Amino acid sequence: MLFCPTCANCLIIQLDDQGNNKWSCHTCPYEFPIIRQMTTRQHLKRKEVDDVMGGEESWKNVDSIDGAYLLFCWRSILRDCTGSLIFDVWQCRSMVRYTVPCPKCENPKAFFMQLQIRSADEPMSVHTATTAMCVIFWTTKDPHYHLIIASNRDEYLSRPTLPASWHDFSSPTSSSTTTSSISPLVLSARDSTGGGTWLGVTRNGSWASLTNFTEQSAPLPAGLTAFESRGALVRDWLVSQTAFKGKARELDEVQREIEEYLSEVGSRADRYPGFNLLIAALSSSGVVVGYTTNRTTSGSVSLNTPPTIFSPTSNTPSPNGLSNSIITSPWSKINLGSHTFTSILSANSADLQEQLFDLLWTSSHPPPTQRSELRDSILISPLQLPGVQDAYATRTSTVILIGLYPSNFEGEGKERKDMGTGKRHRRREEEGLFGRLI
Repeated sequence: MLFCPTCANCLIIQLDDQGNNKWSCHTCPYEFPIIRQMTTRQHLKRKEVDDVMGGEESWKNVDSIDGAYLLFCWRSILRDCTGSLIFDVWQCRSMVRYTVPCPKCENPKAFFMQLQIRSADEPMSVHTATTAMCVIFWTTKDPHYHLIIASNRDEYLSRPTLPASWHDFSSPTSSSTTTSSISPLVLSARDSTGGGTWLGVTRNGSWASLTNFTEQSAPLPAGLTAFESRGALVRDWLVSQTAFKGKARELDEVQREIEEYLSEVGSRADRYPGFNLLIAALSSSGVVVGYTTNRTTSGSVSLNTPPTIFSPTSNTPSPNGLSNSIITSPWSKINLGSHTFTSILSANSADLQEQLFDLLWTSSHPPPTQRSELRDSILISPLQLPGVQDAYATRTSTVILIGLYPSNFEGEGKERKDMGTGKRHRRREEEGLFGRLI
């Protein structure tokens, strides 16, 4: 764009009498012939995009709700014999509250905040997020045990859960074991909402565990009205492993089966909210562990993520801790807990279970008081989040030990002393702790 040197108006391109281009001013007689190509280019700096949602810090003190409301309304119309309207009245009954889990992540609590992101004469936008934190430490390379697991489940205390027991997932509404002559082969607690579980083991030494990926919201894929239950991923693996009995399978067979299952899960991973999935099975060479996730480090949806296999014959150090981020980007409490977990196992102490429970009951100082601090503390003492009537806390601490002989199958539960209150109480029995099973 050029301007006239005499009157400062914008020059335009016109043809002269010989058909050549020229710069011409449309308000004065100024002209300038164009005798060569004229090019100018200027790279504009991209404007930095602001995080409209405010990032993780914006969710520290937002409102929340643990249910929904129904407003019952009905219409009464009365007409006379000629059809003329006598009255037309809408009547409403008082609102009734009911509890329903999030259709995307199955969490009974939803946090929400309102932002004015449009013009002032339009309503504010409401954005929601849910909370669920868990932590698991494990090893399959201990000289005395095929498997050692130490895990916390952090959840709202009102979420309905069936106690831990031996079962076969055939009756999602009952916590009792079957009365048939066939012994149940799966040990786990169960989520009453989705019918799955977050951690379970089988009698032949297979196990699986799942943690949620912490995110503000997850996009539903086209064609879905709600996400599928993530607990079904753990359930399906455990059930599939109950068919194998007797002699341990070869390493290659177990590893291939784990890869096939995780690849199949990866092909439909967008049907679930964010998750981390660990599955494992016992081979003749030791326990093979597989891992997959449907999220990237930044939180984007990831389909067909290649499974990661941790082989018992590999000399490469493998992770031994997982929470609510992907396994390659651990939170601070995983870094702290993994170091302590390794130290406990190296000490080979006679009170191994007690020390593992001490690890699971390690709290940050001071204890977490808001949502963003949950990633720094292994133990979550009962926490009253703003606007929520129900307490959020570590509901269950679980230690599982599977010895080098198939019959040495142990688990423990323990009392916890609440931080700062001096009160002592039993863990909530709605999930149960795995007790001692030999």
